[in-house]
Amino acid sequence: ECPIPMPYVISANRLMDGLIVFRSVDGQWRESAASAEILRDKPSLDAGLAAALADIKACLVLEVAAIEMIEDNGQWRAAHIRDSIRIKGPSIDAGPARHAPQPSSTRHEPPDVSI
Repeated sequence: ECPIPMPYVISANRLMDGLIVFRSVDGQWRESAASAEILRDKPSLDAGLAAALADIKACLVLEVAAIEMIEDNGQWRAAHIRDSIRIKGPSIDAGPARHAPQPSSTRHEPPDVSI
């Protein structure tokens, strides 16, 4: 077992909706960072990344990232601010919508403009 300087979690964007997801111990992709598998050694990190790359090929996720983590008072947090934002989401409230609005089925005609 080869220790690594800091533990990691693996994140990605889910292909079907673009949401940030985290690879869990059972190999599934979960929306909660709390469910992410903590990878504490190089073989575990390498195996997790290999599995994540296979999931890219299976069109489940994209943009895989290994995120360094720090244990802080019994809670895990990202070691870097960029990754913290990735985990917590945007730093502004974009409202309740999680998906892009679907186009309306009604057709809108341009107004009649006479000159």
